[in-house]
Amino acid sequence: MGLCSSKQSDEVAKEPEVKEAEKVEEEVPKEDEPKKAEEEPVEKEEEPKEAEAEPTSEEEVVQCAKVWLGQIIGPGGSTLKELQESTGANIDVAQGEEDPVPITITGSPGAVADAKQKIEAIIKEAENPDYEGEEGKKWREEADMCAKKAEECAKEKDALFDSGDKAGGHAKLAEVKEWQKKMHEANDKAAEAI
Repeated sequence: MGLCSSKQSDEVAKEPEVKEAEKVEEEVPKEDEPKKAEEEPVEKEEEPKEAEAEPTSEEEVVQCAKVWLGQIIGPGGSTLKELQESTGANIDVAQGEEDPVPITITGSPGAVADAKQKIEAIIKEAENPDYEGEEGKKWREEADMCAKKAEECAKEKDALFDSGDKAGGHAKLAEVKEWQKKMHEANDKAAEAI
């Protein structure tokens, strides 16, 4: 009897092991079985609607006179490459005989706006270059001020001569000449600075 009871106890002991293996099989879903609802990924419909409202890509076209196109492209394409790297926008210069040449800018709205502003600034500088610089500008303004003073004195001189005051007219004429001399000196200094 002892043998029988030991066999029985072996079977009893083996039975929980089988059940544990069955439990493991139950927990691991078979390939054909759908996953449980709690394991399914949450759909992304719950993301804020604001992200959908703002476009991720934008396009702008800037027209550039063919004569200034070299300013946009730069030596060996260096300016164009720097513009693209600094703004993050893609910049495409049209090939062909069109004048003005369309330059297409694509990218995020911020990148497109930044690139467009920089390209327009390059075109504006090319159309209206600043030859004077700081020092030259200062002397040109000085020359302009002297020219205005000379013109005002000339009007006063004419009025004095017309009224018959020849002494006053000659004094104003000397003042006109002095302002003109200062104007020429300022223009000379501006030319040196430029």
